[in-house]
Amino acid sequence: MVDFGRLDYEQLLSSQVPEVIVLAILANFKNKPPEAAIRSIVERLQKVVKGELSLQKYIRQLNVMSGLRKLHELTIKTIEDMPVTYDVRSDFLYKKGKEEGKEEGREEAFNEKERIVVTRGWQKSMSPEEIAELADMPVERVQAIIRELEAKVKGEG
Repeated sequence: MVDFGRLDYEQLLSSQVPEVIVLAILANFKNKPPEAAIRSIVERLQKVVKGELSLQKYIRQLNVMSGLRKLHELTIKTIEDMPVTYDVRSDFLYKKGKEEGKEEGREEAFNEKERIVVTRGWQKSMSPEEIAELADMPVERVQAIIRELEAKVKGEG
């Protein structure tokens, strides 16, 4: 078993093997700032790797490995600032985050629609059961929203 944190990242960086160079992200940067180390790794990959598709592959691997050191955001930012053709939108984690964001947005929009329907029914003095039937919602959810509305009204008054 190898403790990469004890290895000198410059040793790994001097390799001619792209996979070894990528592993440098896990090694000890000594006193070098992480951004400078990441920049060195990417520059070294550019020198060693032949072909744009291969370079893209190793940069994706670097992104994944950088997450193990909580350097993912810094890695992406550093790569974006460099003259490297890397579309972060093709990154798996980017796509996953985007999809999760869309789902959260849909849930928030749905919850807001529920609140609007319940609020209007409540303002018209409809019973929770009537509102639930009209909005096709569980009565318990309607009652919870009404409690929130009542608490808001009491807090304002």
